[in-house]
Amino acid sequence: MPEFPLIEIRPYRASDLDGVMDLFLRAVRETASADYNEKQIDVWAQADPDEWALARASRPTWVALTGGKLAGFADLEKNGLIDMMFVHPDHQRKGVATALLARIEAEADEAGMLVLHTYASATGRPFLRILRLHDAACARGRDARPAVRAVRHGEGALERNICIDKRLKYPG
Repeated sequence: MPEFPLIEIRPYRASDLDGVMDLFLRAVRETASADYNEKQIDVWAQADPDEWALARASRPTWVALTGGKLAGFADLEKNGLIDMMFVHPDHQRKGVATALLARIEAEADEAGMLVLHTYASATGRPFLRILRLHDAACARGRDARPAVRAVRHGEGALERNICIDKRLKYPG
């Protein structure tokens, strides 16, 4: 049975920027490369520090630490969108993403959100489905087929992300 480390979840700080960007790049290059071709990875694995600083400041973002080292991060937009959730390749399958999602769910519940959703990559979908997030029609009506967001990463580098959601509570 794998040993799970103690995971600390705390709010993102501006001083985390370089570590979060490095973690993102490693997760894309090392973990997601199992599901995407080289061209897709090359285009996806880019991060502009100014854009990232603005994005992190514009929405709640949390970091996961194990042994004092950055192991993952995730964010939550006001409409319930989890735009980013990435785990360092050395910390895969050790409970980091589960801990981040638990924090997001607690924050969303406190904010009165009814549903969380994300546009999941091929790499993230199996994990999210295990945690009872399901293919969703995200903003297209509950009877529609799952929504797909096509993301073009440069010429010929197309990624199709499936909308996955989780209902936290029911209205009324």
